[in-house]
Amino acid sequence: MRKTNRIIAFVVCLILIISVSKVKILASEGDNGVEKLKALYKEQQTEKQVVSEQEELQAKLNSEYEKIEKIMSGNKNLNEIKRSDDNYDKQDRVYNDQYSGSYISGDKLIVCITDECVKEYYESELVEYQIVKKSYNELKRIKASLTDSYERLFDKYRCTTGKEKDLLENIVGFEISEKSNSVVVLIKDDSEEKEGIFASLFEVNEGISYCNTGSKVTEAVSCKPGQGIKVLRLNENNDLEFIRGSIGYRAYKTAMSGATKYGFVTCAHGIKDSVDGYVYTTSYSLLGRIDYWQYEGSADASFVELLNGNTFTMMTMYSDQYGSTTGGTFIESNSYVSYAAAGSTVHKVGSTTYKTSGEIESTSFDCTDHGITFTNLTRASFDVAKGDSGGIVYIYSGGGYKPIGIASAEVTLEILWFTIEEALYTKASEIAYCMGVVPY
Repeated sequence: MRKTNRIIAFVVCLILIISVSKVKILASEGDNGVEKLKALYKEQQTEKQVVSEQEELQAKLNSEYEKIEKIMSGNKNLNEIKRSDDNYDKQDRVYNDQYSGSYISGDKLIVCITDECVKEYYESELVEYQIVKKSYNELKRIKASLTDSYERLFDKYRCTTGKEKDLLENIVGFEISEKSNSVVVLIKDDSEEKEGIFASLFEVNEGISYCNTGSKVTEAVSCKPGQGIKVLRLNENNDLEFIRGSIGYRAYKTAMSGATKYGFVTCAHGIKDSVDGYVYTTSYSLLGRIDYWQYEGSADASFVELLNGNTFTMMTMYSDQYGSTTGGTFIESNSYVSYAAAGSTVHKVGSTTYKTSGEIESTSFDCTDHGITFTNLTRASFDVAKGDSGGIVYIYSGGGYKPIGIASAEVTLEILWFTIEEALYTKASEIAYCMGVVPY
């Protein structure tokens, strides 16, 4: 009897299992497509995990970089670090005199120091220390001196002819390189003769190195990050024309009255030349009003207030370099990334070259273009072109993708017989610090 009951119970269970299985099969074949969507989502998530494995590591390394930066800038107690430090301008930061910057190499964060004693400040299996000659403070002073001297010398030789003026007109900019522990002077069509003239004019030899470039910096002239926008301006012939740029990231700004304005960040060049103060879609529909811009110092950025009930989603406009508009990247927009070391992978989305990716080459690039000096820009190896200006630059951090800046310009480097086109971007932290505009 007991045996019969067990057999009956087994058969009932088997029928239930078969029934449940059948329900699942029917659901997966149903017209509502729920299971298909779930499967697709799962596939995309798996794909994302594989793709972002390196970025997961770099996110950890950049977390270490943030700790090192804060420790070396005068706060050795991590418990005392406040969130407001994220808006602290790196350009003005004073570091420990034995610290020389950091960069990512492979699976390690390389921390450059001038004295072995600094190693005791912080230990981690992800960090390696490297002894160098110049401290970051020294490199900052050299770069600042070069930038100031450039402005003075350019004004002095502006109306002259000769090798001095030729050199000054072909200096692309100055940047700090943690990897070479030097201030790099970027010169168009560099030569030993030009380097000699530079040393004579600027009266500096120590702590600098040279890099040959192909050209001067040229401007890379519901809403989504990277989407194309247009502005109406007067051209050189005094005729009205529309120029194209790209949307950065969703942001807000608090007015002096206390009211909060919502919109997005994009570049300032081009935008600042608008004749009517408005920004349009590429199909010429009114999108927003230009509220505020800065085109000097550490920011080439503007804030555009959305009008007419226009909305903004933080799914990027393009998903690849071919301009596909499906499968964009979701950007966590309620924060931005302040700390990313040289060697970190960043991504840009713009309306010309679409989605491109590359590594940060320098976190402190200065240049003077048409008499306007820019400081503390970041140089990275992703592709950028006219029309990409203002497009979002983002990075993987803290389990998701977050804004780190907006595309500002392109620069061409010539290394040996290779020509390399790279990008400059304005940091999101500088936009927040200088303009009071932050993501939401």
